[in-house]
Amino acid sequence: MIKNATKNQSCGVLKDKDVTQSDSKGHLTLDIVTDANKYYIVSKYDSGQIVLDPIPETELRILNDPEKYASLRRGIQQAETGKIRSLGSFKKYASK
Repeated sequence: MIKNATKNQSCGVLKDKDVTQSDSKGHLTLDIVTDANKYYIVSKYDSGQIVLDPIPETELRILNDPEKYASLRRGIQQAETGKIRSLGSFKKYASK
């Protein structure tokens, strides 16, 4: 295990770094201990970099609810295609 104290603004302090090799099928086994029952988004970039992002409990509730998730996806697609309309200011609902 390579110990390092590199700090990244968005991620915090790097705790551990290690070298691993994929098996003959291209699978990686990560020897990392995390909290039990945590879910991660796995992002693989064309550069070969693989990033694991923990999913916060609040987001996990939406991902595990098909109705809420479908609604969220529809909203994102509508925003991407410009099918949105302003509902005005929500300033009056903000906490002071």
